[in-house]
Amino acid sequence: MTDSSFRHGGLCNTGGLLSEALERLGVAKRVAEQRLLARWPEIAGVRIASVTRADRIANGKLFVSCKTSAWANELTMLKTDLLRKIRKLPGGGSVEDIRFSSIGYGRKVANTTGEQRDPVVQLSKDDEEFVAEVVALVNNPDLAERVRRAIIASRWRNAARLAESVNDTDWKG
Repeated sequence: MTDSSFRHGGLCNTGGLLSEALERLGVAKRVAEQRLLARWPEIAGVRIASVTRADRIANGKLFVSCKTSAWANELTMLKTDLLRKIRKLPGGGSVEDIRFSSIGYGRKVANTTGEQRDPVVQLSKDDEEFVAEVVALVNNPDLAERVRRAIIASRWRNAARLAESVNDTDWKG
């Protein structure tokens, strides 16, 4: 079902609509990654989650900050089991490796999709409405915020790539 029938009160499968919307916006992979990060306590267990933080997924690697280097070393030995658990989850097949580090555990995670970049990206009114509709389909408030941020981050990256390509063209011209 298309989003136009959704906007006009048609019945639809919300899960299918959400998946279609995320694909159309080019953020489905990023949302799947955010879901995995949010599930880190479930994956690692309460004890490990209390001394670690799943920070990000990039290039098939899950980056996890650990409270101490001893924990990072210990978890390196448990990597195979953790990867097995991750790969059983939706979207987990894209994680090929886990990197554990004690560097940065005490710091807050860099805000790569938050308020500092929001004003840079000007979403069209249609995009804003579409994002609101997609986020409204998500029951979990934390996940809804992550979806919103993933969409905005995607828009920011696309705008940055476009700006780079324009600058490259201008420079070569």
